[in-house]
Parts: sequence; structure tokens; C-alpha cells
Amino acid sequence: MKKLIIVFCLMAISLSATAQYADRDIIVKRGKLYCDGVQLTHQQSLDYFSNVAGEDLTHDYLQYTRDFKIGKQMEIWGAVAFGIGGLAEVAGLMFIFTAGDEATFRIIQGSMMAGGLVCIGGYVTSMCGMVKKRKAGRNLSNLTIGVQESGVGIALNF
Repeated sequence: MKKLIIVFCLMAISLSATAQYADRDIIVKRGKLYCDGVQLTHQQSLDYFSNVAGEDLTHDYLQYTRDFKIGKQMEIWGAVAFGIGGLAEVAGLMFIFTAGDEATFRIIQGSMMAGGLVCIGGYVTSMCGMVKKRKAGRNLSNLTIGVQESGVGIALNF
């Protein structure tokens, strides 16, 4: 019973906390801008960031979207390399016990080492891409549009 009362109290606190939250007009999801649930086109996004408190932030917007795309590609190709390297490792491990002579054993051993290097390189590339993508998404979400301290408009949060 005590746990149930605590859960209800926490739910009441969270409801009052969400009532205090003012939703923004522009939302950033997966490196794209959405306004009222509709994805903005590239030109509309450029128009939004062309005059932010007298500053042109289109260069920042273009840099963040470019970094997001590069991070996404690094993440995808790193995962592909990780998978291919892992398959080479598993295949080499299966065939190393059936190697008949010394030359075949050395070839399989070399392919396992190359597969291991590709697997490690793919993992590192994928993780670096994930970090780059998250950082660009975070920077892009800092370019806010909506209610600000000084009124309604566009601001760059630090």
C-alpha cells in the first residue's frame, strides 16, 4: 500500500511538472526539423534560420545537418564493416581446424587477422559516427524557434 501511494504521488508530481512545460513550435527529430508534426523542407528551414535576432545562422544549420548526415553514414558503414569482419573471423575459425597443410593454415590465419582488424575498425567507425550524429543533433536542437525570454522569436541557446 505504501508503494502504491508513493507511485501516485510521483505521478501527481510529474503531471504538475509537465503542466509547466511550454512546448516549442519547432522540434528536431533524427536531424530533421518538424513544425506541428509536419517535416519542414530544406528551403523552409533555411528561411527560418536566415534571420535570427539579426544574424544569419544558415551556415550553422547547414553545418549541423552536414555533420548529422556524415555521422549517420559513418555509423552505417562502420556497422557493415563490423559485420563483414565478424563473418570473416567466424568463417576463419571454422576452417582453421580443417586446414590440411601449412600454406592453407597461414592463409586462413591471415584472413582471420584481417577480419579482426576490419571488425575493430568498423566498430570504432560506427561509434565515432554515433557520437558525431548525436553531437550534431544536440547542436541543431539548440537552434530554437518559439517562446524566448525576450518574447516570441528565434534564439541560439548556449
